[in-house]
Amino acid sequence: MYLKQIKALGFKSFADEVNIEMSKNITGIVGPNGSGKSNVVDAIKWVLGEQSIKNLRGEGAMSDIIFSGSSKRKSANFSSVTLVFDNSDKHLPIDYSEVSIKRTLYKDGENEYYLNNNKCRLKDILELIIDSGIEKDSLNIIGQGEIQNIINNKNGDRRIIFDSAAGVLKYKKRKEEAIKKLEKTHDNLSRVNDIINELETQIKPLKEQKDVAKKYLEVKSELEKLDVSVITKKITEINASYNNHKEELNILNKKLANINTINVDEDATLVSKRTELIKIDKSIQELNKSLIEVSSNVEKLKGEKALLLERVKNSNENDKIRLEKEEEILSLNNKLDLLNKNIDSNNSKINDIKNNIKNIEDKIKQLNNNKKMSNDDLKILNRKYNDLGYKIDILNNEIETYSSVSFPVKNILNNNNLNGIHNIIANVIEFDEKYVDAINIALTSSKEFIITDTVEDAKSAIKYLKDNNLGRATFYPIDTIKARFIDDNSLDIIRNTDGFINIASNIVKYNKIYQNIILNQLGTIIIARDLSSAHVISKKINQKYRIVTLDGDVVNVGGSLTGGRARKQSSNIFSKKYEVEQCIRQKGYTEKQIKELEENINEIDYNLNNLNSELLNLEINKSKLDSVNEQSRLDVISTNMEIKEKEKDIKHYTIDSDSIEDELVKKYYTEINKKNNITKDLDDINLVKEKLNNEIEQLEINIKKSNNIINKMVEDSKNLEIKINSESIQLDNLLNTLNIEYNITYEKAYQTYYLEDNIEEAEENVKKLKNIIKNLGVVNLGAIDEYDRINSRFDFLNSQKSDLYKAESTLIDIINEMDKVMKEEFINTFNKIKENFVVEFRKLFGGGNADLILTEPDNILETGIEIDVCPPGKKLSHISLLSGGEKTLTAISLLFAIIKVKNLPFCVLDEVEAALDEVNVDKFGEELNVLKEDTQFIIITHKKKTMEYVDYLYGITMQESGVSKLVSVNLKDLEDEIGR
Repeated sequence: MYLKQIKALGFKSFADEVNIEMSKNITGIVGPNGSGKSNVVDAIKWVLGEQSIKNLRGEGAMSDIIFSGSSKRKSANFSSVTLVFDNSDKHLPIDYSEVSIKRTLYKDGENEYYLNNNKCRLKDILELIIDSGIEKDSLNIIGQGEIQNIINNKNGDRRIIFDSAAGVLKYKKRKEEAIKKLEKTHDNLSRVNDIINELETQIKPLKEQKDVAKKYLEVKSELEKLDVSVITKKITEINASYNNHKEELNILNKKLANINTINVDEDATLVSKRTELIKIDKSIQELNKSLIEVSSNVEKLKGEKALLLERVKNSNENDKIRLEKEEEILSLNNKLDLLNKNIDSNNSKINDIKNNIKNIEDKIKQLNNNKKMSNDDLKILNRKYNDLGYKIDILNNEIETYSSVSFPVKNILNNNNLNGIHNIIANVIEFDEKYVDAINIALTSSKEFIITDTVEDAKSAIKYLKDNNLGRATFYPIDTIKARFIDDNSLDIIRNTDGFINIASNIVKYNKIYQNIILNQLGTIIIARDLSSAHVISKKINQKYRIVTLDGDVVNVGGSLTGGRARKQSSNIFSKKYEVEQCIRQKGYTEKQIKELEENINEIDYNLNNLNSELLNLEINKSKLDSVNEQSRLDVISTNMEIKEKEKDIKHYTIDSDSIEDELVKKYYTEINKKNNITKDLDDINLVKEKLNNEIEQLEINIKKSNNIINKMVEDSKNLEIKINSESIQLDNLLNTLNIEYNITYEKAYQTYYLEDNIEEAEENVKKLKNIIKNLGVVNLGAIDEYDRINSRFDFLNSQKSDLYKAESTLIDIINEMDKVMKEEFINTFNKIKENFVVEFRKLFGGGNADLILTEPDNILETGIEIDVCPPGKKLSHISLLSGGEKTLTAISLLFAIIKVKNLPFCVLDEVEAALDEVNVDKFGEELNVLKEDTQFIIITHKKKTMEYVDYLYGITMQESGVSKLVSVNLKDLEDEIGR
C-alpha cells in the first residue's frame, strides 16, 4: 500500500485546489521558507484525525486552518483534504483496491468525514487505519523540528512509537474500551445492586397484596358469574310473575268493571223499586182508609137494613120475600162483579207469566245454541289436544332414538356398551328460537359431532364403527379439545358496530363441562343482523372470522359469501327440538282453552237448570191461574143463571121502586160491592207489594253479594297492585344492579349466564363469596400489575446482574488475553527494533554503541524505553549530551530500525535532516534508497543533497501573496533524459 494522491482545497495557504500525485518510492517537496510546503504534512495529519490545532502549527480554533484570504482573495468557506491510497495488497482491512479518506471543515466548526466518498464517522476511519502504520501518532509522520523529540521525549512518551511498530495500538484501544466497559459494568453492578436491595423491600408486601388482589378477583369473578346468574334468574321469574299479575289485574279490573256496571244497574233498579214500594204503601194506606170508611158505611147500612127487614117482617110477607129476593140478586151481582175482576186480574198475571216464559225460553234457546257451539269447539280442541300429544310423543321418540341423525352417529349413541359417550353437540345446547337458522348454519355438519370423555373413548367408538362397517363419525373428546376465541382487538372493533348481535358461543346455553367444545365450534363465529352488516363487520376485521346472519347467510373467512334460501329439512335436529317445544306450548294453550270451555259449558248448564226451574214454576203458576180462571168463568155462568132465576122469581112480587126499603138495600149492597172491590184491590196490591218486597230483598241480597265480591276484588286488586309495584321495584333494582355493578344488560346476561344450581343454594353461595371478599379487607388491585412490574424488573435486574457478572468476567478475560498478546507482540517487536537500531546506528555513525533499555522489564505493558548511545570516540553519561546533529542522526537510526521491522506503508519526513552535514545527509539518502523498495517516502527538504535521492520533486511557491502554488518535476525521467 502507498499514498497515491493528496488533494487539498482551502486548507491553510492552498486557496486553489492542488493535486499532488505521489511517487511510489521517494517524493520530494521543496520550496522557500514560508511557501507552505510544511502545510502538506499538516494536511496529511489533519485528514488522519488530528484534533489539536497546536499539532498543526496553529493557534485558536480548528477553523483557523481554512484559507483566511489575502489582499487579493476572499477567505474560503471550508477546507477539504483527500488522501488516496493504493490498497491493492489489502493492507487496509477493506475490500477496495483504492481507498480515499476525506475530511471537510466548515467555518461553523462542523466536520465531515468520507470514506470512498461515503459519509462516515472519524471513529470508522481510525478503526480502519489503526495499527496500519499510517495513524497520525505513529513514527511515519515526523513534522518540522520533531525529529529530535524522539530523543528528547520522556522514556514513557517514547513508548507509543514502539507500540505502533508492534501493532498493539488496536489492542490498547480495545483494552481501554474494555476497561471503560468494565468500569461502567462495575458502576452498573453497583446501581443494580442498590436497586435490587430497594426492590427486595417492596416485593414481599406487594406479593402479599397481589395474592389478596388475585384472590379477590377470582372470588369476584366467581361471585359475578353466580350473582349475575341468580339476578338473571330472579329477573326472569319476577318478570314472569309481574306479567302474570298484570294480566290477572287486567282481567280482575274488567270483571270488576262488569260487576260495577251490573251493581249500578241493580242499585238503580232497587231505588226505582223502593220508590215504587213507597207509592204502593201510599196506595195501600189510601185503600185502607177507603175500606174503613166503606166498612163503616156498610155496618151502618147493615144496621138500618136489619131494622128495615125486621119492620117488613112484622108488617107484610110479600114485602119481606121481595126484599129477600132483591138482596139475593144484589149479593149475586156483587159476586159476579168480583169474579170478573178476579178473571181480569188473573189474565193480566197470565200474560206476565207468558211474557216471562217467552223470555226464559228465548234465553234457554240461546244458551242451548251456545252450549252446542261450545261442545263442538270442545270436541275440536280435545281432538287437537290428543293430536298434539301424539305428535310430541313421536317427536320425542325420534329425538331420543336419534332418528334424524346419520346412521353411524345413531349407532354410536344407541350403543350402551360404549363408554364415555355423552351426546352430539346439537343436543347439549339450548338457545332462543330466533337464533335457530344462525346456529344451524354456524354448526353445519358439526351438529352431529359426538362428545366423548376421553380420546380413548373416541378411539373405542371408531373401532366399533370400523369393525361393524357402520360408516364414519367425528368425535370431540372433552379432555383434548381446546377453546377458541376472537381476539380482544377484533372484539373492541366490532362490539359497537351496527348490526353486531353477539358471538355465537354467547347466545347458547350449555353445561360447563362442554365449555371448551362449544367455544371450539362457536367461539370464533360472529352473529350479525343481516348480510349488509355482516359484510361491514368482516371488512373491519380484515375477513379474519366467519360471520353468520340471523337468516343463515354467511360471510366466510377471506370475504367470500354464502347465502340463499335452503329447502326445509324435516330431519333438522334443531327444528325437531323447537317443533316439540312449539307443540308443548300449543298443547298447554289448548288445555287452557279446553278448561275455559268446560267451565263455560258448566256455567251454561247451571244457568239452564235455573231457567228450566224458573220456567217450570211459571208454567205451574200459569196452570193454576188458568184453572182458577176456568172455575171463575163457570162461577160467572152459574151466577148469571142464578141471577136470572132470581129476577124471574122477583117479578111475582110487586115492587115499588121508590120505596125506602128498596133504596136502602141497594145502597147497602152498593157499599158491600165497594168494600169487596177495595178488599180485592188491597189483596192485589199487597200481592204486588209482596212481589216487590221479594224483588227488593233479592236485589239487596244480590247487591250485598256483589258488594262483597267487589270488596274482595278491590282488595285482590290492591294486593295485586302492591305485588306489581313491589315486583316492578325489584325488577328495577335488579336491572340497576346488573347495569351499575356488573355493566351488563339483562338480555346479554340471559344469553351468557345460566344458573344450574337451585336459586336458594346459589344465593347462599353468593353470601359466602361476599363474606370472603369482606374478610379480605382493603384490596389493592393495582398491586397485581405493580408486583408484576416490580417483580419483572427485579427478575430483569437479577438477570442483568448475572449478565453483568458474566460481562465482567468476559471483559477481564478479554483484557488478560489482550495483555498477553500485547506483551508478546511488544517484546518481539522491541527486540527486533533493538537489533536493527544497533545496526543502523553503527552504519550512520560509522561505529559506536547503541542500545534500547526497558525501564520496567517486569511491567512490559507500561514500561518506558531509554535510548543509550555512544558515538564512536566519545564517552557520554546521558543522551542529552549529544549534539543536535548526533541527536538527529540517532533519531533517524531509530526511525530506520522501526521501518525495517514495521515496514511502514509510507513515511512523511519534514526537514528531519536539517541539522546534518552533507556527509551525514548522504548517508541518510543512501539508506532511504535502500528502504524505498518497501516504504514510500515523502520528504520536505532544503538540502540539495537530499534532493538528489528523490524520484519525484514538487516545488511549492508563493507567487501570489498568501497563496501556495504547486510545481512538479519527475527527476527520474529527467535523469533518464540526461543519461541519453
